[in-house]
Amino acid sequence: MLTHRNRQKLTDTTCFGHSIGSRLALYWLCMALAALSAALFLLSVTGVLSRTARQFGETTTLQQKNTAALFSAQMDALTARGIELSENVSEELESFLARRNLPFDALNDDPELIAELETAMIPAMKTAMEGSTCSGVYFCLDATANTSLPDAENSRMGVYLRYSSLRSVPPSGTMTYFRGTVRYG
Repeated sequence: MLTHRNRQKLTDTTCFGHSIGSRLALYWLCMALAALSAALFLLSVTGVLSRTARQFGETTTLQQKNTAALFSAQMDALTARGIELSENVSEELESFLARRNLPFDALNDDPELIAELETAMIPAMKTAMEGSTCSGVYFCLDATANTSLPDAENSRMGVYLRYSSLRSVPPSGTMTYFRGTVRYG
């Protein structure tokens, strides 16, 4: 039996005071706002609405070029200092051997002469270190204190001079001196 009250429930299109039409309009409004938000987000991310991504790319490219140029300049300076050190060591070696009227091969099998030469090289190496931002310098010569040892052809005399503390820029402080046999190969 259908009463007036039951009929009204079946035919009523309101739910909590809102009609189906108004709920449908609210649903479409939310969908349109979501679609607009998604479109704006995509345009922003791709850089269409802003130039941030392009400006960032240009800035990083410029930074990379500047860093590469600075690195190249530092490598050029280190190469020039290395060539200068090589020339100074060569001059010192030639002078050392000329004062004693000795050929280069006389250094082989003579530890005292090698030690004297190494000591004579230290001022030139120290000057090279103090005039640059490097933390150490070294040189090797094709001579050894004992050519009769096995594998002596791979053994060289050498000196390595470096700062003992590298906490400052440019490096400074007490210098440490290492000398002895250098192996290669």
